[in-house]
Amino acid sequence: MASAGNIASTARDMTQWLRVLTGSDTIDGRRFVSQAMFHELTTPVIPINSSLSYALGWATYEWNGLRVVEHNGGSEGISALVSFIPERRVGFVFLANTSPNFMTQIGNAGKLLYPLILSTDTHANAEKH
Repeated sequence: MASAGNIASTARDMTQWLRVLTGSDTIDGRRFVSQAMFHELTTPVIPINSSLSYALGWATYEWNGLRVVEHNGGSEGISALVSFIPERRVGFVFLANTSPNFMTQIGNAGKLLYPLILSTDTHANAEKH
């Protein structure tokens, strides 16, 4: 496998990385990348089709008027998807012991999971007020 297929990580590592991505550049008050660079990395550069674009290493699309940023990958017996919505500061990591499939294609897991993630987030915020 190519080097990207040999990334070794943990659930904790992926959680920390997702916290940086959903925080747009910081975690626990520590800046890892400038806001300008983060914006540049996640801004669509090349249209792929009418609903999907390519940023610098990320696929981007809109879901319910929100910009979603994702990256997927995989090989025989393994697949992964990282997805986040910067404006809402939410996201998920999807790892599977299966070859790439419908769920790890860009946009598919997000369409299923974001209604659940944002509904929970919205419900929690409503209880606080």
